[in-house]
Amino acid sequence: MEKSRSSSACSLRIAPPSSLLRFDWLIYLNRVIIPSLIGYGFSDGANQPGFSCFKQAEMCYKLMLKLGFSEYVVQGGDWGMIITHILANTYYPKHVKAVHTNNSDKCEPPFFFENPIYWLQNQLRGPFTAIEKAGIERTQRFMSEGYGYNLMHKHRPQTIGYSIADSPVGLLGWILDKLRDWTDNYPWTDDEILTWVSIYWFSTPGPTASLRLYYESRRAPQEQRRKGFAWASCPMGISHFPMDINVSPVVWARPMGNFVFERVHKSGGHFAAWENPDLLVGDLKDMFKKSGPVYGVVQGRDGY
Repeated sequence: MEKSRSSSACSLRIAPPSSLLRFDWLIYLNRVIIPSLIGYGFSDGANQPGFSCFKQAEMCYKLMLKLGFSEYVVQGGDWGMIITHILANTYYPKHVKAVHTNNSDKCEPPFFFENPIYWLQNQLRGPFTAIEKAGIERTQRFMSEGYGYNLMHKHRPQTIGYSIADSPVGLLGWILDKLRDWTDNYPWTDDEILTWVSIYWFSTPGPTASLRLYYESRRAPQEQRRKGFAWASCPMGISHFPMDINVSPVVWARPMGNFVFERVHKSGGHFAAWENPDLLVGDLKDMFKKSGPVYGVVQGRDGY
């Protein structure tokens, strides 16, 4: 952990996906704690069955208490979006004070009987814009053509696991497929690609360990899984990027929770913290600054 240069900075904890290497831009704004999820990167693998997203969230909560933080805000994308949502639905308002994410989990419009207010907003919003139509088409294409990896991870992680653990080229192909398709024409360098692949290949538990999170999360008790997607009452913010894997109209995402901050960007994809760190940190600054919608949510930390 590295301390912020600002004495009034708000505590921030991030639940990232696999890469931890581009969060230096936040250290100067906040006191940042960046965990490597169990089974990923620089962490050990789970030593028992059932280590789902709910368990990952519980570990993050215990880590924060161990480090002396009883109040904090959280940010996450990819798995981090689900894990921070669980944290919000489990530990708000006593510990988790606000959440920001750069992914939406909603790929269909609000239903009347579940969210009548958002359903009405969607009905009154008018025709889709060209950008929104392109986003919906991208989401539908991903669900029909790009979701196979997810089903493999959920149902047969060991089957693909043997292949990516046996062959560096196999692992490279498995990861590069996502780096290419889930980004907004990002100019990946060879060093960047090899860094991402190396984090998996040289990790303590090996590249297959990360697949277990899909498998175990699908088998978690329904009440635990619900907390990863149910409406969260804590203050939330979201950044929308047009080349994410789920690109829905803004109003479709609102059933995720109590959004007090929303921003739609013209560029960027699924790995926003890597592709567009300046845009993402700009959103966080606007959300948490003294004139922002969640100013002062953490006791003793009054923004900057």
